[in-house]
Amino acid sequence: MIRMTWAGAFAAVAAALLSPPVQAQEVEQFTSIEKAVESATKGKKDILVDFTGSDWCGWCIKLHEEVFSKEEWKKVASGKYVFVELDFPREKELSEEVKKYNNEKMEMFGVQGFPTIVVLDSAGKPYAR
Repeated sequence: MIRMTWAGAFAAVAAALLSPPVQAQEVEQFTSIEKAVESATKGKKDILVDFTGSDWCGWCIKLHEEVFSKEEWKKVASGKYVFVELDFPREKELSEEVKKYNNEKMEMFGVQGFPTIVVLDSAGKPYAR
């Protein structure tokens, strides 16, 4: 797996934002990598996985507010990615099943901090971090 620095991750997001826009639509969002793979395979898209602490991690909140919630991001990303959010909140309650799944994926991808972004091909194989 390729490890990216913050600068590399920012460059990847910036490149996506500066790419020619595609038709405006929402980015498909999932809470399961397996379901995202199904959709990505059909749509010939890659998968962007966001490991986040949505209600406590300052950088996660900033990333959502300044990138993922922006129309420019949605326009570009909708044609290139399906999005998976694996959340590790402190205030919001998740089911035990979701907590277990998210923790398994966190361990599988070696996530050690938040936010961590992992980019997978349509088959679910990681190629950038």
